[in-house]
Amino acid sequence: TLKEGTRADADYIDYLKETVGAAEPAFVYFTREEAQGGFDSVTVNVMGEDFTVLDELAQKLAGKMSEQEGISDAVLRYKQPRPERKLVVARDKAEGAGLSPGSVGENLRLAIQGGVATKFLENNREVDVRVRYNERFRADLDSLEHYMLQGSHGYVPLFAVAGLEEGTIPVKIYRRDKKRMLSFSVRPGDIDLDEAIEKIEALRAEPLPEDYRIEYGHEFRRLIESRRRTYGMLLAVLLLAYMFLATWTESLTQPLRILLILPPPLSAALLALYIFDVDMSVQMIVGLLLLCGLLFVQLSYARLTDGRAPYWRSAVVAMALFYLPFGLVSGEGAEMTRGIAIVLSVGALTGVITTPMVERITRSRRMRIALKRMGVQISDRLRRVGERLWPSDTLRK
Repeated sequence: TLKEGTRADADYIDYLKETVGAAEPAFVYFTREEAQGGFDSVTVNVMGEDFTVLDELAQKLAGKMSEQEGISDAVLRYKQPRPERKLVVARDKAEGAGLSPGSVGENLRLAIQGGVATKFLENNREVDVRVRYNERFRADLDSLEHYMLQGSHGYVPLFAVAGLEEGTIPVKIYRRDKKRMLSFSVRPGDIDLDEAIEKIEALRAEPLPEDYRIEYGHEFRRLIESRRRTYGMLLAVLLLAYMFLATWTESLTQPLRILLILPPPLSAALLALYIFDVDMSVQMIVGLLLLCGLLFVQLSYARLTDGRAPYWRSAVVAMALFYLPFGLVSGEGAEMTRGIAIVLSVGALTGVITTPMVERITRSRRMRIALKRMGVQISDRLRRVGERLWPSDTLRK
């Protein structure tokens, strides 16, 4: 257990891996706190018919993924096939000795497992009494050399009518959509979500035999859908903010002047997240939306004070009393609050500097004309979209 307030970063995880070393055939996982509630791993399913080919493909693809920069682990999600010795009966030799493959198998079963000769009754409980070969004839495969089978022409050695073949057998057979399947998990390291998705998607370009394919687990599909919904939500929020501000100010240019204060603080907040090695997540997006609300409040206060000292002092006091304490939280969830503290502190401080500057620029005559033209274009596009969705004849009806 780490000391309170100590963070297990990527360097510490690498140190633990080097200290533990290889643990084959076991697997050792090191999971950081931020991975527990968000993007942890992706399951890659290799599907086909032949188990041996599937095993080779899964190991090959997992090895390639583990060698890529930014990938922490690529771990097989199945047990390796175990060795198998198969007894193959030569039919012609067995028939010459008066034996059949079935009788050879039955003799071996009775010799190794035994057969129930009788039952022993004790205290109203029946116990099977099995008869089988002595333990020294069942200790290992070499004992099979001493096995004798009774045929129609007398006793013959087991290996006179059969032979051993070495191979492997799967511990468990996994199926999906009526096809055999083997899986491995890919665990990204210190890379962002988009880069991790790009590296995992690159597996589709790997050459595979005919009738073999790669499918991703449901968590990867949810991850892609979540990313799309997140980007869609951000666009919807910006559009709704513009529409609300346009209704409130009764102008098409005023909302653009207000929204122009957002790019510098948001860019500074994203840069700070990158510098402090904080992954982009849903929590960080919520923090960015909170920052947008704070910037609108700062803009209103800046217009009231015209950027004088009280505006600066109130912004610094708010950052010291409300934003920075989020970064001092330790324990479970500290990574999330740390990221939100960085977003709010850096974004708000940048907004204090850039908001008055953007205000002065947007008040210039050329900027007002450009914003007015842009507002007219946005209005025309919204009107066209509305006419497509709700035609005028439909509205009359």
